[in-house]
Amino acid sequence: MEHLLDGALAHAAAVFGLALGTARETWRAATGAEPGEGGGLRRLAPALLGVAVGLHLIVGIVVVDKPFVAAVTTLLRDTFYGASLGVFAAASLGTVTLRGRWRGLAALGAAWGLARLGHAASAGTWSAAMVWTTLHIVAAVVWLGGLGMAVWGGARDVRRFGRVALGCVGVLGITGGLRTAQLVGAGWDRLGDGPEGVTWIAALLMKGGVVGVALVCAWRARRALRTDGSAAAVTAAAVTGELYAVGIVVILAALLARLPTP
Repeated sequence: MEHLLDGALAHAAAVFGLALGTARETWRAATGAEPGEGGGLRRLAPALLGVAVGLHLIVGIVVVDKPFVAAVTTLLRDTFYGASLGVFAAASLGTVTLRGRWRGLAALGAAWGLARLGHAASAGTWSAAMVWTTLHIVAAVVWLGGLGMAVWGGARDVRRFGRVALGCVGVLGITGGLRTAQLVGAGWDRLGDGPEGVTWIAALLMKGGVVGVALVCAWRARRALRTDGSAAAVTAAAVTGELYAVGIVVILAALLARLPTP
C-alpha cells in the first residue's frame, strides 16, 4: 500500500494527459469534423503529463537509498522502472509536440510505457498482459478524449463518435476481462486471507459500477439523438454525464494499477 496515492495520481494524470493531448486527432478521425470549443483543452496536456512523470519519479526514487541526484541517476540507468519511465516521458513529449499521425504513434508509445510502470510488467515486456494493458489504456484515452470534444459537438458528429466509443467499450471489456481473469485466477485462494485482495476486488466492482453509469448516459444520448436530433440540451447533458463517469473510471483504474493484486 506504500505510495498508493501518489502512484495512483501519477497513473490518472498520465491517462488524462494523453486523452487531452490526442483529443483533437481522435475527434477528427472519428467524425471528420474540426473540434469545437473543447479543442483548447489540449493546453492542459503538457502539465498533466509533466505531473505524471514527476510523481512516477518520486514513487521510484523513494526506494533507492541514495541522495536525490544519485537516486535519480540510479533509477533511470539501472532499473526497469526507470527505463519504463524514460520511455513514457519521451513518448509523452512527442504526444504534445508532434502532429498528425506522429502524435498518435507517440501516444501509443506512451501508453506502452505507462503499462510497463504497472502490474503487467511483471509478466514480461512483450507478454500478453502487457498487450492487453496497453490496449486497455489506449481505449480509455480515445473514449475520454473524444468525449471531451463531444460535449461541444453537433448531433451528427456525436452520433459518429458514438460508434467509436462503442468500439472502445468493447476493447475495454475484452482486455479488462482477460487481465482480471488472469490476476484473480492467480490469487483466487488468497482473496479472503487479508484486506489487500478484498480492497482490490472492491475497487474493481466500483469501477464496473461506474462503467455501467457511463453506458447508461451513452444510451440516453443515443436515445435523444434518435428521438429528436435537435435535442441538444438532453444530448449535451447525457454526454457530459458520460464524460464525468469515464473520468471517475480512469481514477479507479489508476487505483487498481497501484493496489496490490490478489
